[in-house]
Amino acid sequence: MPLSDRYRELYLNQMGQNPVSTRSIAIRAKLHQSTLSHFAFKGGKMRYDHLVALLDAAGIDRLRSVLAVEVLQDPDSYDNPAIKMIADILPPLVEYLMSQDMNLADPFRTHETGMISEHIAKYLIQIVEKRQARQNALFEQRYSLGRA
Repeated sequence: MPLSDRYRELYLNQMGQNPVSTRSIAIRAKLHQSTLSHFAFKGGKMRYDHLVALLDAAGIDRLRSVLAVEVLQDPDSYDNPAIKMIADILPPLVEYLMSQDMNLADPFRTHETGMISEHIAKYLIQIVEKRQARQNALFEQRYSLGRA
């Protein structure tokens, strides 16, 4: 499925959940209403700057949309709590890493960026696994109390 079709699907999904008039979004996006209607209901490609304006006007988070539509290639994953969590974590993490004088752009330090990425991913997975284990233990405890 072409990228523009996936963004179109995301837009239509979100408008189905939070109906807003095409006219209202077109005004906020500073797009002609017919341009928006054509994209939404007939498909086709939209210029990137128009697409960004449309997402902003519709209240669709750009980072979550990129993760869902471009990374996972699944517009339905936009509302997934994991996508929201990653979108919340990413900006402050990037800001912090960029603020440090780590010289990560040095071509001789590419192994270091890979190691940092690997450690961050492992740490997040460990946190989620520990949380899941606690939830499973609580569930088992509740279930065993209910059977007694």
